[in-house]
Amino acid sequence: MKTDTPDNDLASLPEEGAGKGRLSIWIPTVFLVVFIAGSIFAGMRDRPASRPGVEFSPPPAVDGGSDIVFEGFGDRADIRLSDFEGTPVVINYFASWCAPCRKEMKVMQTASAAYRDEVAFLGVNFRDLEDDASELIRTTRVTYPIASDFKGTTMRQLLDRSEIKARYLLPITFFVDRNGAVVDVVSGALSDSDIRQKIKLHF
Repeated sequence: MKTDTPDNDLASLPEEGAGKGRLSIWIPTVFLVVFIAGSIFAGMRDRPASRPGVEFSPPPAVDGGSDIVFEGFGDRADIRLSDFEGTPVVINYFASWCAPCRKEMKVMQTASAAYRDEVAFLGVNFRDLEDDASELIRTTRVTYPIASDFKGTTMRQLLDRSEIKARYLLPITFFVDRNGAVVDVVSGALSDSDIRQKIKLHF
């Protein structure tokens, strides 16, 4: 029986070593892909993990004054940033609807007790219902002063004072030095070691 390709048609036969040629091309390609993937993985591994938080819309712009006045929470008196003059302060914005805030507030309370004589702490309830915020404060047993900022006015003032670009992520924490300058802004939840490192670095 005859075939379509004559036995003596050499052009139809595979060249000697053709398979080896294709293999020689694929081997370095595979190694290159593995190398690139490994480099990317290493870069991701060395990159700081993103801090958990809840995104929110930017606070509206406000006319900044020489001082920042935080509205007293509930029936408490207003608190001015100038009240802390001469003492560094950690200002932490939180809300009852922000799950990471709940865990972080306990950490903030521990840190405030540890640095009682060196650093002041101020909690600011953000865009929240007062009853829900009160329950959160009670369950986390926070003892440092609490203020309120439903519209985000004081947050915007602090952001405008800082040259640091921060994500709109709650909780958000401001580190203010003894002269009232915002020296650091952290979006997302902080651990106890994070807070201690920041205080050591800036204060």
